[in-house]
Amino acid sequence: MPLQPAERLAAFPGPRPLFASELKNRYFQPGCPYPFLDHIKFKTNRAGDFSAVAMALMGLDSSPNPCALSNPALEKWLGRDDPLSDDFKKGVKATLDRFYKLASTTFAGEQLSPVEFTLYPQLIHQQKDIADDNLRQQLRSFRSQLKDKHDDIRLNSKVLKTGWGIIAELM
Repeated sequence: MPLQPAERLAAFPGPRPLFASELKNRYFQPGCPYPFLDHIKFKTNRAGDFSAVAMALMGLDSSPNPCALSNPALEKWLGRDDPLSDDFKKGVKATLDRFYKLASTTFAGEQLSPVEFTLYPQLIHQQKDIADDNLRQQLRSFRSQLKDKHDDIRLNSKVLKTGWGIIAELM
């Protein structure tokens, strides 16, 4: 069976794929400290968890500017040799830890799409100074607006453009 793009990307060498793998293990592996799958439904087969974490990471690296979250862009970003700073890594972990905490109450038992898992950290990172209750409301509003505008929430340019627009409006 041929490798899916996410499986191929997960096998890349270098500092960026290594950090994305570290994050995948922190949030998706059995017995991990922040088990997203205890609270949300999310497809992790065929390296879907790696792809979503890596896309979220790439988006946070471009913050506050929206970036093209696509497999070709991700492949290019993962292939870079320049290391991520320790401060950036610490900030990413803080953002994803907060996302885990918020997801456990905001989306308990719900299915999240890859585009939602990729864009929610962008909103959380940009709104890091607001209270959790307000951020929960923003995440719910984001999800509602995205679903109102798109019947099928897949990771494509149309949905991403809407998602980045919603984040800009919520700012």
